[in-house]
Amino acid sequence: MSFLKKVLVIGFALLLLSGEVCASEVMLKIACVELGALKAFRVPQEQFFGGGSVIDYSALAAALTGSVNAGQKTSIRSSSLLQPVLREIPAALQGLYPEQGRLVGRQIPGGSSGWNKYLINFSSNAQVAFFEVSVDRAVLDSLASGSTAAALRARSIQQYTHGSLLDIDAVFTAGYSFFIQQLARGNAHAWLENVMPLKNGIGIVALRRAGAQTRTDTIILRIDPRFLPYSVSGKKEALVVLGWDRLQ
Repeated sequence: MSFLKKVLVIGFALLLLSGEVCASEVMLKIACVELGALKAFRVPQEQFFGGGSVIDYSALAAALTGSVNAGQKTSIRSSSLLQPVLREIPAALQGLYPEQGRLVGRQIPGGSSGWNKYLINFSSNAQVAFFEVSVDRAVLDSLASGSTAAALRARSIQQYTHGSLLDIDAVFTAGYSFFIQQLARGNAHAWLENVMPLKNGIGIVALRRAGAQTRTDTIILRIDPRFLPYSVSGKKEALVVLGWDRLQ
């Protein structure tokens, strides 16, 4: 582990122990779960919506927070948790938002927690933060986001077409290179607001890299603390659960 990573981990641990996250900071929690492990959290869908089943994300969040041990139906095995890879955002996106929140600490899952936790600091001029997230040798199948565990809601993944207006609950998907091209256009800000709508302070776009015509393998997160409510503990949090299908 490099010296910088050690400093981030130690500093983050001290913040967790103190239980303090300043008003200018947001705790981003990401859980990457193997598709097969999500089956235990499926519940019957209301008959009004046509039957079938949906994922109980509140129960899933509880399992991620309190139990990641084998032997319980409502727990998640550590082997079913995938490690997210955070990359620098595209230069075009950085150019659109030169003032962004900074990652100041991180903590990987351990003990009874299945969350990857990232502490983001927002200066007085920074009102947004972007992060590119992927998982090695896996494709995205499902996702949910929310400002609290109880508020986690599934968000459908929809294919983007020119001129389409997405529902705030939906997540737009397209080719990675197409996304970058659109950021270079004169109306990039307005276009990004349309295809990456905020849902309780969290915006998500799902992308396909070169060679993956039908496989979504990368997401970009947009975190805006102005629209994140304070939790009962006085902190601001952004939770994202991603279901991934491993590639053989």
